[in-house]
Amino acid sequence: YKRNNEWKFEAVGAGQRGGLQEYLNKYN
Repeated sequence: YKRNNEWKFEAVGAGQRGGLQEYLNKYN
């Protein structure tokens, strides 16, 4: 999610580091 004009991926990367790229592909 975006907060204070910075992208925050802690919630996504915490449990699924390999899923981060998939998340980016899904929402960008």
